[in-house]
Amino acid sequence: MAAEGSPVVVRGCTAGKSLERRLIEMGIVTGKVVTVLQSDADTPLLLAVGDTRIGIGRGMAMKIMVAPAGSEGA
Repeated sequence: MAAEGSPVVVRGCTAGKSLERRLIEMGIVTGKVVTVLQSDADTPLLLAVGDTRIGIGRGMAMKIMVAPAGSEGA
């Protein structure tokens, strides 16, 4: 889990085809920088994907593999 305010780079996902397609439709694709805007317990995560704000559940978020933005290979 990434901390609030931290930009991360999407590295892939461990989801099935249906969820993977949904993530792609939301713009959460490999290589994209995503910023966690809100990560309160018991609420969906609020993400910034470009100029768009997206709320996703923790179960979905746990299937997205990320690395800190600016890390080697980002």
